[in-house]
Amino acid sequence: MNIAALKCKTLVRQFHHIVDAIGNEAGISYVVNGKQGGKSSAPAMAVAFSFGKQGGFMNNFFATPEGAWGDGSVHLTITGIVIVVVIIALLLIIAAFVRQKNASRKAALTTKQLVYSAVAIALAVVCSMIKLFEMPMGGSVTLLSMLFIVLIAYWYGPYVGIMTAVAYGLVQFVTEPIFYTIPQMLLDYPLAFGALGLAGFFNKKKWGLQIGYVVGVFGRFIFSTISGIVFFASYAPEGMNPILYSLGYQASYLVPEAVITLIIISIPPVAKALAHVKQLSLIHI
Repeated sequence: MNIAALKCKTLVRQFHHIVDAIGNEAGISYVVNGKQGGKSSAPAMAVAFSFGKQGGFMNNFFATPEGAWGDGSVHLTITGIVIVVVIIALLLIIAAFVRQKNASRKAALTTKQLVYSAVAIALAVVCSMIKLFEMPMGGSVTLLSMLFIVLIAYWYGPYVGIMTAVAYGLVQFVTEPIFYTIPQMLLDYPLAFGALGLAGFFNKKKWGLQIGYVVGVFGRFIFSTISGIVFFASYAPEGMNPILYSLGYQASYLVPEAVITLIIISIPPVAKALAHVKQLSLIHI
C-alpha cells in the first residue's frame, strides 16, 4: 500500500473518531457495521442511532437497521419517508415565501416557477429511471436526467435552481431510501444534486446553459467524490488510493452523461427549441 493511501485511510479514521466524539457528547450512540469480507470497516460503515435513553430513533422510528444492500446499510421506514416528503414540501413553501433580490426589484418565487420546477423534477425522475449504464454501487448514465434540473436554474437563476435541485435530490433519495449514515445521505443526495442549481449563476452568459451544466455536474462530482472517499474507501481495490478510486468511480458515469447531454443541447435545432421554451417559461413572471 502506498503512502498516499495510508494517509487517506488515516484521515478517514480520524473523521470517524470525530463523529464518535460528537455522538458521545450529544448522547448519541452508534452501532457501526462495516463491509463484509475482511476489509476496513470504517469507510463502509452503517449507523444505527439511539438518542440517549430514549433509544430506537433509527431502529424503530426513522429507519430500520437492515438495508437492502446486505452490508450494514439502513432503510427508511414509512415514517422516515413521510418526514423526507414533508421536508421537500417545506422547501417548496420556503421557496414560495422567501424573496430574492432581482435587479432593482424583489420578486417572490411565482406559481409558474413552482409549476415548471415540479414538472422538471418529475421529468428528471422519469428520465433517471431510463439507465443506459448503471454502476454496481450507485450512479448511472441516464437519459439526460440532470438537464431538466439545470434548465430550471438556467431559466430562473441560482435561487430557484438550487431549491429545485435540493428537492430533486430528496426525491431521488425517497425512490431508493437506503443509506449508511446521515452525513453520507446528505452528501449523496441534497448536496450532490443540489449542486446542479449552481448552473443558475451563468444564466446571463453566452453559452450559459452549457457552462452552467458543466459547473453543476462538476459540483455533483465533488460532493459524490467526497462521499466516496469518506464512506466507501474500503471498496477500493487493495493497494489503490481511495481518492483516485472515488474520482474514477464518479467520473465513470457522470462524464459520459455530461458529454452526451452537451452534444445534444448544442445541436442547433435542439438549442433553438430550448431557447423557445425558455421564452415561454419567462412570460409574466
